[in-house]
Amino acid sequence: MYGRADINVVDAMDLKFEGHPHPVIGNPNHANVVGWPPDKPAQKIIAMELAAAAIFVSPPRIAEG
Repeated sequence: MYGRADINVVDAMDLKFEGHPHPVIGNPNHANVVGWPPDKPAQKIIAMELAAAAIFVSPPRIAEG
């Protein structure tokens, strides 16, 4: 794993999306972002805006041993 991208629900809401809480095992802060437009070009533009707002988090290092 290379890492993950964390996005605040506020950033998604700024782009007129809704964040629906959807806790998963190990991450109670997980949410689904809904309200994507049906056409691919619009989805790509929004995905780039979300990526620009995202924060990269490296995976934890595992001790060798």
